[in-house]
Amino acid sequence: MTKQEFLSEMKSRGAIMLPTATDRSLELAQSALQQMRAAMLPMDLLDMYRHDAGGIILGDANIFGPVEQDRPAALYAVPGIVQINRDINGIASMRGRMIFGRNALFWFGCDAFGNAYMLDNLTLAPLRKYEDVFRAMTDCLAVGKI
Repeated sequence: MTKQEFLSEMKSRGAIMLPTATDRSLELAQSALQQMRAAMLPMDLLDMYRHDAGGIILGDANIFGPVEQDRPAALYAVPGIVQINRDINGIASMRGRMIFGRNALFWFGCDAFGNAYMLDNLTLAPLRKYEDVFRAMTDCLAVGKI
């Protein structure tokens, strides 16, 4: 799945595209992830943050951006990738991995090799592996609209 196919599909489902990220915020996020020994942001995700959307919301599902974003018409903000990954940094099984999305049922993350994963909501154990980050993000956001 290409980035444009993914974005087109999500927009047709009513996803909210958050403002694009600045180069500085992406640099800071990458540096913070590296210091935590988490996986770095995949190139496809960096490109999307830089040019198309700094995060995505669809129903109760989120693709986290590099910085915290206000959620339109809600009482809470969507946390940034760094905050989410800092919260799970102590879990040994997440070493070398990075969380980038969440819905009511699953977490979504990737490893240092660019593979994306659907993770169990409680244990963060991998349930499904994706070679395409956009396919993983599609599965993450699709559940948010149900």
